[in-house]
Amino acid sequence: MFKGSESQKEDQRQAVFVFIKLSDGAMGDESDDEAIYALEDRLGQVIEEHGVGELDGDEWGNGNCQLFMYGRDADKIFDVITPLLLAHESPSVSYAIKRYGPPGAPERMVHLRASERPG
Repeated sequence: MFKGSESQKEDQRQAVFVFIKLSDGAMGDESDDEAIYALEDRLGQVIEEHGVGELDGDEWGNGNCQLFMYGRDADKIFDVITPLLLAHESPSVSYAIKRYGPPGAPERMVHLRASERPG
C-alpha cells in the first residue's frame, strides 16, 4: 500500500455531529456531564455493535456539547443512533448534522427537538 492511501481513506469518511444544549450558556453542570457521558457510552456501543463507524469524542462550550461520529455512511450512523438520541431526555439533543464526505462536503441538518432549534 502506498503512503497516500490512508489519507485518501480519511477523505472519504462521512460524519454525524450531534448537538446538545446544556443547562447554562457555558459548560453545563454536573448533571449534564453525567447524562452526556452515559449517552456517549451507549452511542459508542451501538455504533460498534452495528459496525457503522466510531464515536470520536466531544467538545463542550458556549452552552452546547457536540459529539463527533465518523464512518463510511452518515445515514447508517444516524439510523443506528436516532433511537438513543430521541430517548435522551435531559439535556435533550437539539439537532444533528450529517456530513457526506470530508470537511466542506454537503451537509444535512436534522432537527430532533423542534422547540430547541438553533437560532
